[in-house]
Amino acid sequence: MKAYPKKTNITLKVFFSYLLLGILVIVAAWFIYKESPAFYTKSNSSGESEKLLKISSLLAHMYENENLAKATLYSATKHNFDMYTESVTSIIDEIDTLKRSIDISYQLQQLDSISILLKRKYENIKELRRIKINNETDISFKVGIEELTKMESSLGKITIDHLVEEPEKLESYQREVIDKLVGILNENLEEDPENAPGKKTVDSIVTASKLLLKDLRAEAQNARVSLQAKEKELVENDFVLSEQLRKIITHIESEIFLNSLQKDIAMETAQKRTNHIITLAGILGFLLIILFSFLILSDFWKSQSYRKQLEEAKNYAESVLNSREQLIRMVSHDLKTPLSSIISYTDLLSDSSISNKQQKYVHQLKNSAGYITKLVEDLLAFSKLESGSLYLQKEVFSLRELIEEVIHSVRPVYQKKAVNFELKLPSGMKNTFFKGDPLRIKQITTNLLSNAFKYTHKGNICLEITKKEQEDGKLLINIIVEDTGIGIPKDKLESVFKEFTRVDEEIQKNYEGSGLGLAISKKLAIAMGGDISVRSEKGKGSVFNLQLPLEKARRKKKKTLPPTEKTESSKGLVAIVIDDNNALRRLIKEILQKWNILVFDFEDASLALKELPSFTYDIVFTDIQMPQMDGYSFVSALKKSPHYKQQPVFAISGALSEELPADKSQLFTGHIKKPFSPGDIKNCLETHFEDVNFSYRTEAVKAISLNGESYNLSDLLQFLQNDHALVKEVLGTFLKNTKQDLSRIKKAFKSKDLNAIRETAHKMKPMYVQIKANDVVFYLNQLENTDEISMSGGVIRKLDDLIGKLIRSLRKEIN
Repeated sequence: MKAYPKKTNITLKVFFSYLLLGILVIVAAWFIYKESPAFYTKSNSSGESEKLLKISSLLAHMYENENLAKATLYSATKHNFDMYTESVTSIIDEIDTLKRSIDISYQLQQLDSISILLKRKYENIKELRRIKINNETDISFKVGIEELTKMESSLGKITIDHLVEEPEKLESYQREVIDKLVGILNENLEEDPENAPGKKTVDSIVTASKLLLKDLRAEAQNARVSLQAKEKELVENDFVLSEQLRKIITHIESEIFLNSLQKDIAMETAQKRTNHIITLAGILGFLLIILFSFLILSDFWKSQSYRKQLEEAKNYAESVLNSREQLIRMVSHDLKTPLSSIISYTDLLSDSSISNKQQKYVHQLKNSAGYITKLVEDLLAFSKLESGSLYLQKEVFSLRELIEEVIHSVRPVYQKKAVNFELKLPSGMKNTFFKGDPLRIKQITTNLLSNAFKYTHKGNICLEITKKEQEDGKLLINIIVEDTGIGIPKDKLESVFKEFTRVDEEIQKNYEGSGLGLAISKKLAIAMGGDISVRSEKGKGSVFNLQLPLEKARRKKKKTLPPTEKTESSKGLVAIVIDDNNALRRLIKEILQKWNILVFDFEDASLALKELPSFTYDIVFTDIQMPQMDGYSFVSALKKSPHYKQQPVFAISGALSEELPADKSQLFTGHIKKPFSPGDIKNCLETHFEDVNFSYRTEAVKAISLNGESYNLSDLLQFLQNDHALVKEVLGTFLKNTKQDLSRIKKAFKSKDLNAIRETAHKMKPMYVQIKANDVVFYLNQLENTDEISMSGGVIRKLDDLIGKLIRSLRKEIN
């Protein structure tokens, strides 16, 4: 046996791949984290750039301040001095702002030094401006002396200006000589006697003022000399201060630039290392992904291959199971007819005058036939449950009536046993009706009660029903079957509901049974939303509890059919027959005509729907599965038409009535299962036309032998009341249709039309069932249920061979 890879292997590989990738990511993240300070430095590089910009701005403002200082000294106006003052204040504020972004102490000290030097420079400029203003005062003294000198000239006195041009350019000893000469000349001037007193007075005032101004000028000159020395000192200090400011600012700028450059270099180096780490991690991750992807995909491809093999094995197993189910259905169906004959003839024998010994033989034969019948029914039910083809009905029924029917059917079988039976029903059950599947509930209850009688030889059996309201409005019904029989060991309680299981060898030897009854009952109960539980003790008895949730319902009133005229014969009745199978349609038509019923037959339901308004009719028989319009669509449209007067409509189908969909089966008055007998049709007619006599005259017909190895015409002969000519006519139509249908199947296979193959096989099957051509029916069933066109080729070839032999045999017999 091949060893399939476990799902856990793939899971572990995926887990380890993700684990290694996770470890790789963590290691790479750790190395990158170690490089994070460099990236933090990079994040601060923008701050360094801002510092450089601020330093450059500060330097530009210093140059601007230098120019303002020169302008202040040049013009000595208040406006220029105010602008210089504002510039100094702005630079100091800018320095304070820059200090906030610098965290290096010596750079902060340098900035403080700049502020101090700038303030000192400001004081120097202020002092130089004052000296400048003082120089202008000296000029005023000079102007005053010149004015007094002019006054002397106007008074007739000689001054130094009369003798020398630009006396201020003279040396001091030259000026003294000329001043003495001017004094001698003024002493020798003639005076006006009239004006002598006034002149002397004015002259004395002028002379005194002039002497005073000269003294002030001399003092001013002395002060100016001193100020010039001071000015020289201040200018030198200003130059030194400006030079120091430039040096400090340039030094700070270069330091910040170098720091920024070093940080950029460190960041670039870290970035390169990080790129190498990420590249290496990416390569390793990619290699790991490729490796584990290969390993995982390898397992995946293997699992896909194994899955395909498993699917093929599953499909094969399903086909085997389908073949088994079809075989069970066919064999069970074929067993039902002879079993019915055996049981019927056994009943006739038991009522005839036979000896006691023969009576025992008949009784044993009847029991065996009943056992086989039960086994066949169980096999059919089990097959349907396994394949999911079991349909549950929703009908209104009386639980009390159902239980009474079960008791009446079971008790007579075990009437010779010394067992007391008790029925316990809750009050109000007589007029209480429920909605559910009465057939399946009856089947389960019959099984439980039969088992109780089978395994109880003496003592008591009690069937009790209880009910309990549920929140959803439904009633929880408990059907409890309790007995004092042989019981079940506690360790075997779980196995009693398994298929083909008996509790022990003793029971298997002493009691008949297939081991399917309880298994089927359990599955049916679960399918209806309930369950079956058991309590038992070996030697003391068992208690089986069937729990079912059922809806309360009101009993439907029986439909009243329109009154029909009472007649002694069926002459005057009109029947509609709709079936796409010509042979089967002709068969029904012939038997109805035997009862003097006028028949209108249609191959197409849609055509029948169009023609029906043109005449009156009393009853309708229609097939369900037809190509153009199925029976459900036909009856739905019929009941909506104005000409429909509640005439009964019977469905003709190969399925059991309980297998039809519940919502659609209610459209029909009744159901006739293929294959059927004239008695089935007669029962339908007698049910709805009670006052009509459907008997007909039968003529003595010479027995004919139309039986072969692959078919049997006994049912057809019986159906047509041994009418030899009619049998030949029906078979002739059948052979003609068979040839056409077989040709249609072959064409559909060539065109790969699976639906056409299924529909034609379904259409052909009823007539072959009617003549008991079981081999042909077997292959028609396979075609009807096939799901793959490729599997149909062999079946069609086999079917062609069988039908060819059957046609040749039938033609030989007919001719």
